[in-house]
Amino acid sequence: MKRIVLLLACVALLNACRKDDDGFDGKGQGQEVSRIAYTVETTYGDKFNNLKAAGVVVKLTDTSTGQQYEATTSDEGKATLQLLPGTYNIEVTKSLTKEQSNTLFGFDNEANFAASKQGLTISKEANAITFKMSTSRMGDLVIKQIYYTGSDTRTAANYNDQFFEVHNNSSDTIYLDGIYFAKLKVSTDTKSYKGQKGYDAEGKYDWSQTQGLEGLGEKANTDYVYAKTVIAFPGNGKEYPLAPGKSKIVAISARNHKEPLPGKRPVIKPELTIDLSRSHFEVYLDATQSSSGRTLDTDNPAVPNMVILHKSGGQDFLLDPHGREAYILFRDTQENFNTYRKVPLPSVNSDNLNKAPKHVQIPINKIIDGVNAQHDNVNKSFPHSLPDSIDAGELKANSFYSSEVFIRKVKDTRNGITRYQDTNNSSNDFDRKENVFDLSALD
Repeated sequence: MKRIVLLLACVALLNACRKDDDGFDGKGQGQEVSRIAYTVETTYGDKFNNLKAAGVVVKLTDTSTGQQYEATTSDEGKATLQLLPGTYNIEVTKSLTKEQSNTLFGFDNEANFAASKQGLTISKEANAITFKMSTSRMGDLVIKQIYYTGSDTRTAANYNDQFFEVHNNSSDTIYLDGIYFAKLKVSTDTKSYKGQKGYDAEGKYDWSQTQGLEGLGEKANTDYVYAKTVIAFPGNGKEYPLAPGKSKIVAISARNHKEPLPGKRPVIKPELTIDLSRSHFEVYLDATQSSSGRTLDTDNPAVPNMVILHKSGGQDFLLDPHGREAYILFRDTQENFNTYRKVPLPSVNSDNLNKAPKHVQIPINKIIDGVNAQHDNVNKSFPHSLPDSIDAGELKANSFYSSEVFIRKVKDTRNGITRYQDTNNSSNDFDRKENVFDLSALD
């Protein structure tokens, strides 16, 4: 009997210590924590006289748990959510049809509006935020598919089977000759570097402090992005046409990854990886382009090579399996690209400038399409490096080397031509799939 009484007493004590409806607070503490009525207000931005934006989709993600919350703004442009105090990432998006755009602004075209904020602290004192959304242009070329996670390191292909796909989302033939693809440098360990040399209050790189960018001021951050690697499609102008609704796949290594390289370990689980031997292009890094004078890469002579224009470090070209990058397509002339500045990280001291890796400064107004990736670990999330007008969302895998691929959602198909959703919010525009690749472009 005493044991039963003791057990009931323990249960009562545990129930008394629960916080809200989530139990303990995750820190070994039992105090009760109340939810906060958090208000998000949205407008269409200064360009449109801050007209209140109704029907905006509001998404919040708790960076500690990964739990997501969603709401839609009222006619007054407001949405209120009941949240536990903590740190959150917020995205707001609104897509307008031609008819809606015409009614609101007198423009006869589709329009997408978005804004975002990462690492926002929500508390009783900080219980509201206002977003002035920015509008984005519709891209002609889009990143239709990107696979950066790679497959299992012991039973499949490691990072070797990574690839991305470029799709013509317009109604005209576009030539890929000279179209650039870049991997952007992002600041990932933001909690450690907030406010330190070369970083801003959020822990992002503050490029206005960079050696060689004196005089640009805040424009160094608002008008440009910075790439650690830049590659381009080959061709002299009209060698590689891409018809409306068609795509091209660019492999990191254009071979059948279901089969091992000669002399290498067998592929135990070929179902986790893919055959990229018929890719349209591949990225081949030879020994002369490697910082060490050696290469881990293999070349498929039957597949045209992308042109490597800038690369800092490494013996191979690869996408970060953890998602610690952002990716863009951009367009400019070769003559203009040759004038782009190459600068060190803003955190580099002046006595290390000569040895420091350089990053290509790319004007934001040259970007055709871009996507933010995010760290697969929710406790290591970082602010976006692309502006909301390019991508207000992000791609996030559950894990690295997990065969997870991101594929853009279909918007519509007209006269046999497929267009893909492009609201400039990759959280909404892409589906995350595990080991379900779309290789239809190779058929």
